[in-house]
Amino acid sequence: MAICTGRNRFALRIGALSLFWLVLVSGAVAASGGDATAKSAKSHRVAGAAGHWRLDSARSTLGFASVKNATVGEGHQFTRLTGGISNAGVARLGVDLASVDTGIEIRDQRMRELLFEVTRFAEARVQTQVSLPEVLKLAPGQTLLMPLELQLAVHGGETTLGATVRVQRLSATRVLVSTVRPVVVNADALGLAEGIERLRIIAGLQTISPVVPVSLVLEFRLER
Repeated sequence: MAICTGRNRFALRIGALSLFWLVLVSGAVAASGGDATAKSAKSHRVAGAAGHWRLDSARSTLGFASVKNATVGEGHQFTRLTGGISNAGVARLGVDLASVDTGIEIRDQRMRELLFEVTRFAEARVQTQVSLPEVLKLAPGQTLLMPLELQLAVHGGETTLGATVRVQRLSATRVLVSTVRPVVVNADALGLAEGIERLRIIAGLQTISPVVPVSLVLEFRLER
């Protein structure tokens, strides 16, 4: 059995006090780290809680494909897009139809004049309702899949389309939205059948499919 002398008792007190101090310091550091994490997560939520999410058109693309003569597929895009997401989660996208870019100027001109008739119908519009609270919960780097119902209006016609998009939180003020798979648009349902027929005739083609796959990559930035 060890004998507890005065010197030993003094050492035990110092050791106990040191251990107590270590526990206090460790707890404070842990609390500080927890607060920092909580504040960081909160800052991402608060950052998106107020303000308008505006489309960054320079970092966004809308592509579509066409199929001619049943077997020849080609990719195209629109280069001028506008849009945003309101605080209520209403997302809108405007597509300048005159900005169609197929890689062939004469074909662009024919699409503008014969298909879209841009002097009468300058813009296509897409609107949907987004669950903004789900987006604001994301930390930078996190993603989620979100089903959407899209209202598309173009050339005087309207249709409803289903889509699934991948939403990625890039930072407190940037969100990236992209289609998981192409959204299939039937041009006939939008009053574009006559325009497609005009294109077919002038290009000397056997067929142009009215079924058009569309893909989106959209980046939104928070504006106060």
